[in-house]
Amino acid sequence: MGSILKYDNNEISKLYKENSYNKLAQILKRTYKDENKLSSDLADVDETIKKLMLYPFSLSYITGVTDEDNLIFTTVISRLDSLGFYFQNTDNNESTIKLTSPDEISSYFSDLFTADETIETRTQLTMSTLGFLCLMAIGDALKRKYLEQLLFHVPDSYDVDASEIKDVFGFSLESKDIRWFLPFVTEAFGPFDNLSLGDIKNIEKGLKELENLEILKLLNQKIQFTETGYRLLGLMLEKRNMISFRSLFFENNQLAQMPIAFIKYDKILYYIMPIADEDKVVLKCINKEKFCELIEMVIAPGDEPEIIIKEFKEPASATETKLNEADKSEAPDDKHVDTKFCRYCGAKVKISAKFCTSCGKSLVSK
Repeated sequence: MGSILKYDNNEISKLYKENSYNKLAQILKRTYKDENKLSSDLADVDETIKKLMLYPFSLSYITGVTDEDNLIFTTVISRLDSLGFYFQNTDNNESTIKLTSPDEISSYFSDLFTADETIETRTQLTMSTLGFLCLMAIGDALKRKYLEQLLFHVPDSYDVDASEIKDVFGFSLESKDIRWFLPFVTEAFGPFDNLSLGDIKNIEKGLKELENLEILKLLNQKIQFTETGYRLLGLMLEKRNMISFRSLFFENNQLAQMPIAFIKYDKILYYIMPIADEDKVVLKCINKEKFCELIEMVIAPGDEPEIIIKEFKEPASATETKLNEADKSEAPDDKHVDTKFCRYCGAKVKISAKFCTSCGKSLVSK
């Protein structure tokens, strides 16, 4: 890791929560408009850092919870030729940006998750957003009962009914405490944005889907777990690590978003990803290699964001213009972009593309 740049953390953290490139442009323009501040803040900073700060190709906002309930909030910014990782300083109101590489980022989170100790199973589930939220709510209900047993010495009981799941949804909407499963996934994916209040109240619909997936059985509104349910939900009582990545990037000069999350219980590591435009979620058990591959994919830059480049790029001087024109005759074609092919429709796409421009489907490996 290399050069370091420090800046005030209040505005930048607000930016990432608003998920807006336009806000990024406004904040950076205002922050560095003062020439004295520009010279004092950036005079000794590496040129690569300056480009990352002023002309980022993608932002990946990262939220996590460790097995000791410590919270992680950080961000990765990237260009085609560089990658920056933000570290928050808890002693003051500043963050530090360091130059790094994709494999260093994936190794960092692999070590944090102790991914070397994971056991890969064949578990893979695809369900609706509502069904997935119900699954997470059941995990929270079980965890709540477990904590009640420890604190109040109540008899051991893991009986759960539909009314308790409705209560968990209510708690999640109010508290937004990401140390619990349901608030964590709603923070990561924002699925409540796609659900009406009627859908949220219709918990039975989601529970019925889980019954069809043979995770549970419903008897007079009481939830009974199948063998698959015990294996899956029993893990939720173990210590867990959770982390989500929400990547903002440009695709054909349009702002796009790619969310993905990971949850690790004991030695089982799952990745969770919404399927674009299908109101479905994939939950799949993976190993360390796939974990690192997915992290490196989601933090990768998309297309060059022309909007921001136009917003910040200053006119070149006459001397620079002449030099640039002289170089163009000898320089290779910078617009040449390697291509790959969409596995769904066969259309050509850029090597850095995350979505197919022809059929619109995600090119992310599952």
